[in-house]
Amino acid sequence: MCLACIIPPASALAQNTQTPFFDDFNGTQLDLSHWKIMKSQWGKDNGGVVPDNVVVSNGLLHLFAHGDLYTGPVHGVGKKGQRVDRVTRVGAAIVTKNYFDSGRFEAHIKLPPHLGSCSAIWTYHYEETYPGDPLYAQLQKIGGLTADDFQKAGLTADQANSLIADLTSTNADRPPYLTPATNGIYHTTEAFRNVASAEQMVLANGFNLKTPIFNTLANGASLDLVDGGLIRNEEIDIEIPTALKTPSEISYQHARFNNWVGANTGEYTDRFDELQKAMNDGQFHTFRFDWHTGDASQPQRVEYYVDDVCYQTNYTHVPTIGGQFTLGVWFPTWTGKRDFDTQELDVDWVRISPFKENGDQWSPETF
Repeated sequence: MCLACIIPPASALAQNTQTPFFDDFNGTQLDLSHWKIMKSQWGKDNGGVVPDNVVVSNGLLHLFAHGDLYTGPVHGVGKKGQRVDRVTRVGAAIVTKNYFDSGRFEAHIKLPPHLGSCSAIWTYHYEETYPGDPLYAQLQKIGGLTADDFQKAGLTADQANSLIADLTSTNADRPPYLTPATNGIYHTTEAFRNVASAEQMVLANGFNLKTPIFNTLANGASLDLVDGGLIRNEEIDIEIPTALKTPSEISYQHARFNNWVGANTGEYTDRFDELQKAMNDGQFHTFRFDWHTGDASQPQRVEYYVDDVCYQTNYTHVPTIGGQFTLGVWFPTWTGKRDFDTQELDVDWVRISPFKENGDQWSPETF
């Protein structure tokens, strides 16, 4: 599920930082020079996240989640952060004041014991615009590709030109995957947006590089309209527990590893993976993603780890714009029954180690 596209940014982008960050929560309260406590609601049938459920004590950050059996005094919030009557399905989240781009993002956490709430770490950047806004024309150009992009994928100049001729034309019953060039720039079409994997592409010649070609096209996927506007939603997240995409039970042995560049199908890559064991075992585990925006020596990608085991590497729909880092516990519709009063996500420490790669970009958010 896309979190960032439905959580308004907490503040305008003042300045991205390339300074390493670490917090071990050893004080008696949250360090508000580095963090903001969220008061927001997204998704369906829940009471959002509230400051009441954020506590620092005994060297840990405690993020509390109130299930369907909760009858206490803490009320949830609505879409605009206003208090509501609801007291069930109310969680907690904090977000960094600073923005970060490529880097290693880690959290050493102990997950809640019961199903029903989602524990997550994520980065996000959000822009929304409509016809008539200067930003609208800019976002219409998102997804631009050149012949050089295909050469970076491993093709020679002649192979890249041959591929582009194929991609911009009808191939059997397949519509064009790219529009004709405007000033040397090509854009992906709706036909390509409906292709989910390299194996589904129809090419006259893939030059034994079908996967790199697919990754190049997917990372250049144009944004699609949402209610008449354009949304650039750049996000990376780890979410647990979940079921898998194939029929399976909701479990703490399953996790979602996702990255987004927009809010529509064809603008994100989501992976659901089985872990080596269930992670709600009462122990602390390190959840981590390594975000590479790319440079001359390595491709754009996001690598996802739990306890230093890499479970997934996503090469498509990789964000490049810096965002704030968030961690929290909340109540989506897909994490199981909420048959508990209160449980907590405990955080031992958070570390962010910037990579400072050439693909890093900076852009202000919109509200």
